[in-house]
Amino acid sequence: MRLLREKASRILDALEADAELVPPSLRAWWLNYLHQQTPRYLDTLEFLAGRRLEGKILRLLDPKRQRRREFLFVLARKP
Repeated sequence: MRLLREKASRILDALEADAELVPPSLRAWWLNYLHQQTPRYLDTLEFLAGRRLEGKILRLLDPKRQRRREFLFVLARKP
């Protein structure tokens, strides 16, 4: 789960780094949202690990930018 948490942290950091893609009128809100949600997101991963549940990293190709995006989906099931 530590590896998953580190990877999720990198994904969230990348979302923050991509803030320039967000329209200027929403950029401050987006960065504030990410700043507030990151600890909750990572705490949720720790909670699930404590319950022996798992999460998966899903890699998707963004057709508009032709680059890979990673998203974390938390699956509420036992491995």
